[in-house]
Amino acid sequence: MVSERIHPRTVSLREMIASTLQKKHSAAEPRSRKRIDEIRVEISDGEVLVFEVGREEVREIARLPEADAERIGPAMLDNNLQKRNFAETSVFLSPSEAFRRSVRLPAAAAGSLREILRHELERQSPIDPKDVFFDYSVRDRNKAANRLEVELRIVKRHSIERAIALCRSLGLEPVTIGIKGDDFPFKRSELPLNRWALRRAA
Repeated sequence: MVSERIHPRTVSLREMIASTLQKKHSAAEPRSRKRIDEIRVEISDGEVLVFEVGREEVREIARLPEADAERIGPAMLDNNLQKRNFAETSVFLSPSEAFRRSVRLPAAAAGSLREILRHELERQSPIDPKDVFFDYSVRDRNKAANRLEVELRIVKRHSIERAIALCRSLGLEPVTIGIKGDDFPFKRSELPLNRWALRRAA
């Protein structure tokens, strides 16, 4: 039986090639690249701010007037935004965009709040209900009085549709829309969002 003998020089050469390939592979991966969990877009007073949100940091990558964002388009972000396809886009409007009303309802209304508040819009909204999006948050449950304290939040339909269109002009597909400073976003199914993007974000 003939045993296979490998010359030490051959082993050394193999190790050298493997080491070289490993170094090339490592060099191809940017050392500074970190995971991005969210792309956050803030729209306020005619200005657009875009942030990369990761576990370790929040980094501003763009700040410009709305008109410029629409004119320049996605090319403005191409050189700055990392891993765009793997991060969800959230949009936050200025607090001044929201009308707020406090509504008191019987505790029994808890099971169908959205439909009840939809009818309340006729009385509560300063704008025609067909021209707005709304959402709500239960702020207090008074068991003794058997009542609910609900915050009704109303935003012009045009404001949300424009925010979505502006994001798309930048090559971003929003899946969450909220008001800056609020602790609850709008219900996704009530907004004209891309259904494929929503399924991917679920």
